[in-house]
Amino acid sequence: MSQNSLNVPDGSGAAVRANINLALDTLNTLNSGPSAPANPEAYMLWADTGTGYLWQRNAANSAWVAIRPLDGSCPVSTNSGNAYSITLDPAITHYIGGVIYKFIPNVSSTGTCTLSINGLPAVTISGAGLQANHPVMLIYDATDVIFIMAGGGGGISSQNVVTGSRAFNTLYQNTTGKPMFVNISFYVSAAYTVKALTDNNNPPTTAVCDMSPYGSEDNYSFGFWVLTGNYYEVTTTGPCTLSCWTEWY
Repeated sequence: MSQNSLNVPDGSGAAVRANINLALDTLNTLNSGPSAPANPEAYMLWADTGTGYLWQRNAANSAWVAIRPLDGSCPVSTNSGNAYSITLDPAITHYIGGVIYKFIPNVSSTGTCTLSINGLPAVTISGAGLQANHPVMLIYDATDVIFIMAGGGGGISSQNVVTGSRAFNTLYQNTTGKPMFVNISFYVSAAYTVKALTDNNNPPTTAVCDMSPYGSEDNYSFGFWVLTGNYYEVTTTGPCTLSCWTEWY
């Protein structure tokens, strides 16, 4: 840890060499220390060992801007249900708005989930379900941490016929960690309305498919996308028999 001056004064050979070594140590350790460097310059880096963050001086040399935690690793979480926890070293002392945090979920989430870092109060992860062993990046908005990226997904790679575990007028959530395409086939024998709803509300309120043949007895099918973490439901107001429900993700 070092916050020595980078201005090397005149002196004897040994003294100048010692001051050069101190200046190089300061550069090598990114001005590390628990308090800010005394004479900051624009764009200077500071490894804050007090709060556990890497900071950079802004262009106007008027303030420090948090870049990321000093621990640049992507740790595997532990969990209790949908409450996830990670440990960074050095520990962070608080969350900072605009900073990106990353980790690898040890298990997939099954609903709304939270994250606690270094024992700090848990914050809600908005806008996503988590998938086991797929790294995620989150940005803190001073209230929640917002899901911005999942790694390792590799695009749609799984087709799942889930007819036996799906039903009309029942709420579900996409916890796969990927966007999901849903296709359903059904038979109707009388007047009916079938509607698919999906968004991040619980329950969803945005209708993305709406079919009303008004008594046309026949087989029908439609499909729709469900974003990561969003809820989805297929409602019906008449006699419909589910033939097949398939989900791709």
